[in-house]
Amino acid sequence: MIDKNLPEPLPEDRYCVYCGKRKRLRGILIHWPRESYDDEHNGDDEVILFDSRLHCHSFSMWSYVCAWCKGIEAKRKQRYEVARG
Repeated sequence: MIDKNLPEPLPEDRYCVYCGKRKRLRGILIHWPRESYDDEHNGDDEVILFDSRLHCHSFSMWSYVCAWCKGIEAKRKQRYEVARG
């Protein structure tokens, strides 16, 4: 179920999704498949994928990335843009 007001986890429960570090984190609240899904489907939290063969539930979660991994991702994107021309 999408929860737009999901509280952040305690500081000791936060970690970087890439490397697992617990310092200098920046978090964002992620809604899957999208924030307005429950409003559009009258609170039905089941999502059907792949022509009705796979069912899963919508959800919200906090995702954190540390400053180190964020810098690496920025450099990777910059290199990609330069290589693309």
